Amino acid sequence: MSRWRRRRPLAEARRPARRWWVRLRRHRLSLGALGLVALLVLTRAAWLQAAANFLVTRDTLRPADAIVVLAGEQVDRVRYAVSLYRRGLAPKLLMSGGGRLSWREREAEAMAAYARHLGVPARDIWLEDRSLSTEENALFSAPILKARGVRTILLVTSDWHSRRATLVFRKVLKPHGITVISAPTPTEGIELKGWWRSGAAAERVMLEWAKFTWYVASGKIGLW
Repeated sequence: MSRWRRRRPLAEARRPARRWWVRLRRHRLSLGALGLVALLVLTRAAWLQAAANFLVTRDTLRPADAIVVLAGEQVDRVRYAVSLYRRGLAPKLLMSGGGRLSWREREAEAMAAYARHLGVPARDIWLEDRSLSTEENALFSAPILKARGVRTILLVTSDWHSRRATLVFRKVLKPHGITVISAPTPTEGIELKGWWRSGAAAERVMLEWAKFTWYVASGKIGLW
């Protein structure tokens, strides 16, 4: 009993020191969390821009056997593909898209009509009019390209869509020995610089990130 009484004051003397150390540790954690939040806020423009830039992949242009044009934002994509065709970078255009624009016209047909309007002969235009997704664009384009002996393609889509599309096409076409060169449109009305300030651009980037994440998670593509 006497020992307990002698030790008790010593134990009680240590408690304030322990509580002080716990408070100090919690204070440091709080300061660290606040510092991290402040850093993210101050650098938000940089990492938000980096998030959009990651979606874009653009290869050096070189001659190919065909230009594959994906539906979605047809006017700018077709116009840019036709400019590549006129530069002699490829002799054929493959319009890929099976969505219906009306009861009698699919996306690929409308894209082909616009290309003819821009001066491309009908004999130089191929159609893939069944696909309803980026993965199907690649899957349904593959047999058409293989049957025509294509070994290299220029892939034309929007810049924000280019990484996912390129990864999908490379995965699907690699077994057929077909090389994919990413050639996204230079501009398409959706400005990626400062995209978070524009409702339309923000919607486009966030939706594309959701689709990209789903494609990776489901094993359709890798990260690179």
